[in-house]
Amino acid sequence: MSFRGRMRRRHGMCGAHHQGHCCRLEHLGPGARAVIETLTCQGGSKRKLLSLGMIPGKEVTCLRGAGGSGLCVRVGTSEFFINSDMARQIQVRYVS
Repeated sequence: MSFRGRMRRRHGMCGAHHQGHCCRLEHLGPGARAVIETLTCQGGSKRKLLSLGMIPGKEVTCLRGAGGSGLCVRVGTSEFFINSDMARQIQVRYVS
Protein backbone atom coordinates (compact mmCIF):
# COMPACT_ATOMS: atom_id res chain seq x y z
CA MET A 1 0.00 0.00 0.00
CA SER A 2 1.30 3.43 -0.85
CA PHE A 3 1.89 6.22 1.64
CA ARG A 4 -1.00 8.18 0.13
CA GLY A 5 -3.38 5.27 0.64
CA ARG A 6 -2.55 5.03 4.34
CA MET A 7 -3.04 8.74 4.86
CA ARG A 8 -6.34 8.74 3.00
CA ARG A 9 -7.72 5.90 5.11
CA ARG A 10 -6.59 7.47 8.39
CA HIS A 11 -8.09 10.83 7.44
CA GLY A 12 -11.33 9.07 6.54
CA MET A 13 -11.56 7.83 10.12
CA CYS A 14 -10.94 11.33 11.44
CA GLY A 15 -13.75 12.73 9.35
CA ALA A 16 -16.18 10.13 10.67
CA HIS A 17 -16.46 11.81 14.12
CA HIS A 18 -17.53 8.54 15.75
CA GLN A 19 -17.06 7.80 19.42
CA GLY A 20 -13.69 6.19 20.09
CA HIS A 21 -12.03 7.25 16.82
CA CYS A 22 -8.78 9.19 17.01
CA CYS A 23 -7.81 12.25 15.03
CA ARG A 24 -6.02 15.55 15.44
CA LEU A 25 -7.52 18.35 17.50
CA GLU A 26 -7.68 20.53 14.37
CA HIS A 27 -10.42 18.23 12.99
CA LEU A 28 -12.89 18.85 15.82
CA GLY A 29 -15.97 20.78 14.81
CA PRO A 30 -17.85 23.26 16.99
CA GLY A 31 -19.48 21.49 19.94
CA ALA A 32 -17.43 18.29 19.48
CA ARG A 33 -15.95 16.70 22.60
CA ALA A 34 -12.86 14.53 22.76
CA VAL A 35 -10.26 13.19 25.19
CA ILE A 36 -6.62 14.13 24.65
CA GLU A 37 -4.62 11.03 23.73
CA THR A 38 -1.09 12.30 23.02
CA LEU A 39 0.94 15.42 22.33
CA THR A 40 3.33 14.87 19.43
CA CYS A 41 5.28 18.12 19.90
CA GLN A 42 8.49 18.49 21.90
CA GLY A 43 10.30 21.05 24.04
CA GLY A 44 8.76 24.46 24.61
CA SER A 45 5.60 23.74 22.61
CA LYS A 46 4.86 20.68 24.71
CA ARG A 47 5.52 22.55 27.96
CA LYS A 48 3.20 25.35 26.85
CA LEU A 49 0.36 22.95 26.01
CA LEU A 50 0.80 21.08 29.29
CA SER A 51 0.74 24.36 31.24
CA LEU A 52 -2.56 25.23 29.53
CA GLY A 53 -4.04 21.97 30.81
CA MET A 54 -3.76 20.03 27.53
CA ILE A 55 -2.87 16.86 29.43
CA PRO A 56 -3.47 13.35 28.05
CA GLY A 57 -6.68 11.99 29.56
CA LYS A 58 -8.36 15.41 29.88
CA GLU A 59 -11.54 16.21 27.97
CA VAL A 60 -11.46 19.04 25.42
CA THR A 61 -14.46 20.73 23.77
CA CYS A 62 -14.25 22.73 20.56
CA LEU A 63 -16.17 25.98 21.07
CA ARG A 64 -15.64 27.40 17.58
CA GLY A 65 -13.30 27.18 14.63
CA ALA A 66 -11.38 30.17 13.37
CA GLY A 67 -11.02 29.08 9.77
CA GLY A 68 -7.53 27.89 8.90
CA SER A 69 -5.92 29.86 11.72
CA GLY A 70 -6.96 27.62 14.63
CA LEU A 71 -9.79 27.02 17.04
CA CYS A 72 -11.19 28.05 20.40
CA VAL A 73 -11.33 25.19 22.91
CA ARG A 74 -12.35 24.50 26.50
CA VAL A 75 -10.30 22.27 28.79
CA GLY A 76 -11.78 22.04 32.28
CA THR A 77 -12.89 25.57 33.15
CA SER A 78 -10.33 27.29 30.88
CA GLU A 79 -11.10 28.56 27.39
CA PHE A 80 -8.36 29.53 24.96
CA PHE A 81 -7.32 29.74 21.31
CA ILE A 82 -5.04 27.08 19.80
CA ASN A 83 -3.38 27.93 16.48
CA SER A 84 -3.62 25.33 13.73
CA ASP A 85 0.07 24.33 13.98
CA MET A 86 -0.34 23.38 17.64
CA ALA A 87 -3.75 21.78 17.05
CA ARG A 88 -2.10 19.43 14.52
CA GLN A 89 0.19 18.13 17.25
CA ILE A 90 -2.59 17.04 19.61
CA GLN A 91 -4.16 13.62 19.05
CA VAL A 92 -7.66 13.22 20.48
CA ARG A 93 -10.33 10.49 20.73
CA TYR A 94 -13.98 11.44 20.24
CA VAL A 95 -16.44 10.91 23.10
CA SER A 96 -20.25 10.98 22.96
